[in-house]
Amino acid sequence: MRRRGTVEIDANTWSMHSSDIESSHRQAPLRGLHLNRVESLTDGVFAIAMTILVFDLKGAPLGARDTNGLLAYFASITDNLISYVISFFLLGLFWFYYHKQLHRIARADDGLVWINLGFLFVITLVPFTAYVYGKYFGVALASLIYCGNIVAVGLFQLLHWLHAVRKGLLDPRVTEEIRVGTTLRAAVVLGCYVLAFVIALVNPYVFMMAFWVIPFALMATGLWLRKRYPKVT
Repeated sequence: MRRRGTVEIDANTWSMHSSDIESSHRQAPLRGLHLNRVESLTDGVFAIAMTILVFDLKGAPLGARDTNGLLAYFASITDNLISYVISFFLLGLFWFYYHKQLHRIARADDGLVWINLGFLFVITLVPFTAYVYGKYFGVALASLIYCGNIVAVGLFQLLHWLHAVRKGLLDPRVTEEIRVGTTLRAAVVLGCYVLAFVIALVNPYVFMMAFWVIPFALMATGLWLRKRYPKVT
């Protein structure tokens, strides 16, 4: 009986180990990278990019070191401050929706990793284009460069998701409703960025108004999805 109990224990232990191995292979396939590595690199790049943005607010003191001098200093960095606020929250929005997408992906292949690197490349350009936009506030070319950068980030984010869908990299729990909802939200946000670029062609001052359309566009998208797919999350 003791031997039988040992055999049963060994069998149970092997069953647990085989389950762990199967789960490990599902999360970290032999081809591609573990999603945790992709996620860690992405978080680090976002953290650095969002921090570097504030460096653009530095400037030489103007006038005497008194209240008037301080007010003159703040006035001199107003354009960069506007660029900083817009860029910080846009990067936060990208980061938020990137993780919502990533948590619905079960594994990564080489293609997904390279698209992710392209996504990170255009993310690292945001502090530079934001600086150019703030330094040359109101200049049409500066606004187009900045908007073009934001459009590129949104495009890579959409391509990241579409690649995962096309290659069957999604978590098995992702339903059609979730897949459609995630795709539609990414496309709607990208459309807002394209709208900003188009507006910048006409008026380099008011293009940022298109960014404020994003929350309302997402709310409208959510309402449409809830009517079409009552169980969508």
